[in-house]
Amino acid sequence: TRTEKGQPIGAFYGYQVIGVFQNQADLDANPHTNLQGIGDLKFADLHNDGVIDAQDRTYLGSPIPKYIYGFSGEISYKSLSLSADFQGQSGNTIYNGKMAVRPDLYNYEARVTNRWHGEGTSDSEPRATSGGVNYDQSSYFIESGSFLRLRSITINYSLPAKLTSKLYMSKASVYLRGTNVFTVSKYSGYTPEIGGTDVTSTGIDHGIYPITAVYSLGMNLTF
Repeated sequence: TRTEKGQPIGAFYGYQVIGVFQNQADLDANPHTNLQGIGDLKFADLHNDGVIDAQDRTYLGSPIPKYIYGFSGEISYKSLSLSADFQGQSGNTIYNGKMAVRPDLYNYEARVTNRWHGEGTSDSEPRATSGGVNYDQSSYFIESGSFLRLRSITINYSLPAKLTSKLYMSKASVYLRGTNVFTVSKYSGYTPEIGGTDVTSTGIDHGIYPITAVYSLGMNLTF
């Protein structure tokens, strides 16, 4: 990340990927480093000097959401009620750091199945390597951090008064509740909720474990 005046704190910084080198002619026609070869990621020459170096790095996105929101609702009909609580965020990006520390050779990421393995096979996923330029900080690791999550949902049924009075209760109900039921997100990692050890490392995913979904069944009794 890089932080400077006029940019978000902890903004992602690196090379802008514009494709994958398909053949020798493609490699010869575009600026590249001595370490780049056919099948590797192609970086944009933003400095326009015919050379790929540190001057070509740029800002790739912000880990800070533009919007953080939540909403809830409840409906009921006679003795049955349904309530739900949603949360989400949008406008931020995530650096999928676990892709940079787990070599593609071992197929840790599903996207590796679409890797480059010959001319024309892929213009977005590089060839499988255990190191090299494909692991340099670049837009290849940047993904959308927007998501919408069903935080909780509860179905509640109130028992009839005739039944509760026979059981010496003023009221009683049974419920089924789900927490963190599902998340709508384009992020390919385990969870789009990525924190950080400090403000300059927010949004870097090192393999954060996802939030656990919990389902519970219970009763509320009033005597």
